[in-house]
Amino acid sequence: MANQCIGCKREISRKQKNCYICGSSQNYIRHHIKSILLVATLLIGQITYGYWYLGQIVEQTEIKMAELSKVEANKTDSQLEKLRILLQQANDEVERFKSNSTQAKESIAQEKLKFDEVEKKASDAESRARWLNKENRKFQAKIKELSDELSLLKNSIAENVVPTQISQVPKEQAETIEPVNSDDQNK
Repeated sequence: MANQCIGCKREISRKQKNCYICGSSQNYIRHHIKSILLVATLLIGQITYGYWYLGQIVEQTEIKMAELSKVEANKTDSQLEKLRILLQQANDEVERFKSNSTQAKESIAQEKLKFDEVEKKASDAESRARWLNKENRKFQAKIKELSDELSLLKNSIAENVVPTQISQVPKEQAETIEPVNSDDQNK
């Protein structure tokens, strides 16, 4: 069996190292060394370019991040300064309230004394009102009792009879009671 030449594709013996017609080497590595070196060079170049390009992107990203962080830091500093001003104002307010607190305590004490006086007056008025209500009920009961007795007396005088309740009146007073004519009652 014959073997084909790598370069010219003619039949040559298997053991021949070079083609007797075109002179090309029959070793695949030697024959394709230029192609292999070219592919390897392109591959290494592409990898190197990729790393370099990736480095450029990372560097630009870091620069942008640094700029953004500076902007954020400036915003944070301005907000921090505003907060410091607000804190100082709040501290001033606290100091002013502390100075006013003694005056407020005094006025509160005075108001409390006034409130206690008013509360005492209200409780006194309430107790007086209860007493007056109690006395009013007593007087109303007495008035009702007296009006009942009076109506009983009028009825008994009209009938010229002395009621049993009047019998409790001493005899001396009972003798002084004169019967009233019905004509006098109508007048």
